[in-house]
Amino acid sequence: MPKKPPRIAASILRWVLPPKDRDYLLGDYEESFQRRFQEKGSLWASLWYWGQLVHTAPEYLLESFYWRIIMFKNYFKIAYRNILRHKLYSAINILGLAIGLACCIWISLYIMNDVTYDNFHSNLNSIYRIKRINYEPDGSVGNQNWHFPPVMREQLSEYFPEMELHTRFNRGYGVVQYKNKRFREYIGMADAPFFQIFTFSLISGDPQTALIRDDAIVVTQSAATRYFEQEDPLGKTLTIECGNTQKDFIVSGVAKDVPQNSTIQFNILINMSNMPFTWGYPPALTTWRSFNTPIFCLLKENTDVKNIENRFNSFYEQHFSWYTEKERSEGFWNRDGNPFEIKLQSLKDIHLNPDVSGGNNPRSLYILSGIALMILMIGCMNFVNLSIGTSSLRSTEVGIRKVIGAQRGQLIQQFWSESTIMVILSMIAGIGLAAVLLPSFNRLSGCQFVLQDFSSINNIFVFISLIVVAGIGSGGYPALVIANLNPVRILKGKLKLSGKRMFSKSLVIFQFSLSIILIISSVVLRGQLKHLVNTNVGYDREGLLSIRIQRRDDQERFVNLYKNKVIQHSGVLAVSACEALFGVGVSHLNMEKEGKEINFHYCQVG
Repeated sequence: MPKKPPRIAASILRWVLPPKDRDYLLGDYEESFQRRFQEKGSLWASLWYWGQLVHTAPEYLLESFYWRIIMFKNYFKIAYRNILRHKLYSAINILGLAIGLACCIWISLYIMNDVTYDNFHSNLNSIYRIKRINYEPDGSVGNQNWHFPPVMREQLSEYFPEMELHTRFNRGYGVVQYKNKRFREYIGMADAPFFQIFTFSLISGDPQTALIRDDAIVVTQSAATRYFEQEDPLGKTLTIECGNTQKDFIVSGVAKDVPQNSTIQFNILINMSNMPFTWGYPPALTTWRSFNTPIFCLLKENTDVKNIENRFNSFYEQHFSWYTEKERSEGFWNRDGNPFEIKLQSLKDIHLNPDVSGGNNPRSLYILSGIALMILMIGCMNFVNLSIGTSSLRSTEVGIRKVIGAQRGQLIQQFWSESTIMVILSMIAGIGLAAVLLPSFNRLSGCQFVLQDFSSINNIFVFISLIVVAGIGSGGYPALVIANLNPVRILKGKLKLSGKRMFSKSLVIFQFSLSIILIISSVVLRGQLKHLVNTNVGYDREGLLSIRIQRRDDQERFVNLYKNKVIQHSGVLAVSACEALFGVGVSHLNMEKEGKEINFHYCQVG
């Protein structure tokens, strides 16, 4: 019984060899294999067959690649000539798809920015923020909070040796001065392990020691440029003024600008020991009765998070039992258990968490993804309908190609390639449009995207995916329709493309339906935004300026002095003082009236 050649080698050869030569070459190889099998045995015959594969495959692959390049070049020439011949149709096709792709690019930038939040940290999977889950008086779960007394960090190592490192992070504000330059800044505060836990790269300075000293300060690139311009920042002295006090700090490091998709943001960073100075509150780091500071920790490998959370109960009993007693004495808590419990929250679960203040709801990303898909579908459908509508202009070309021997697959490949070229041109135009209008999109989205974001690996992958999806979606059906045209009917002049293709009709109906849905949604959203912007808030916002003062003592005298000076200016109508911006940082009180508890906010004004 004849022995068959190696199956794998035969399959590869069948795939590599050109169709016109495949059958007789495989037959010759099999005859030679059988002859060697009879003369020298199975092993020698199999080695020979594999040798033929190694010898033959590269040659045919290179030849196939060469002719594919030649064919693509030919398709490109034909596509280019057709674009020039039908300028209006081509412009409508390319521009229509380019606008859709530009919108998809903007939405993908926004979505990728959100889903990659904090991904640049190398220890992302091991970084946790300590949080507390508050309970309502009826025992139901209330809001989440992540503010704790700063002194709590000093006790964590004793209870939780699994926490390799931990740091507090908070912000104050003050005026930072270098020579004659003064800027009001938010001043970040953290503990020495901050740069070991988080991956905020230092351009200069040692991350191990950058925040060890009490008078050390780390600035970002943009802050360094703002204060020092072309000077080397290291070793320079910055003076920070908080309230009525000043302190000198020596620059110990320069960090790269913090990415916009980072939970932690800072331009200037000093040691946490300076919190009493920046906040003007001497007991800030020693009292257990001030919940104001987030605490982050880096867990050791293979740490059981649940085990740590269970042990927080005993930690609470030792350090926060006073809080339970206070709540009970004030009548806010009359149940067993504690008013809050302590948990760990992974850093990667913070941004897309609607339960976190400032967190984003993933549902909004799903809505944006749906909008991007609808826009892309409208663009592709428009492309398909225009391509089918203009295919009659090339019917004679198709008929002649078929008559002289062009196969259906070759025609599909040609027209699909031309469509893909059009999609690539649309993508180039779409990227250009998205780049030119990027500042407008930044104002709309509240983000700070730059042109360099277009070249990130994630976004390049998105661009390629859009080309593939749009190329397949918009080029496939027109290529099938054109390739199936009857050459006899074409050459007799009896070709009719209109009226009877249900799929084409469905595309038009679906395209207009999606367009109407988007238009109605846009009108509704515009009305809601207009209502928010134009609603009467009780005061005239035009020309109203808010100036925050630095002084912490003798504020009344300082405000009166300022008012007397400013009111003399002809452009100033009135001056008043306010404890805080409306709705921001106002005080909270609870009152009881006729046995009913009333919660309210209040603000002291002039």
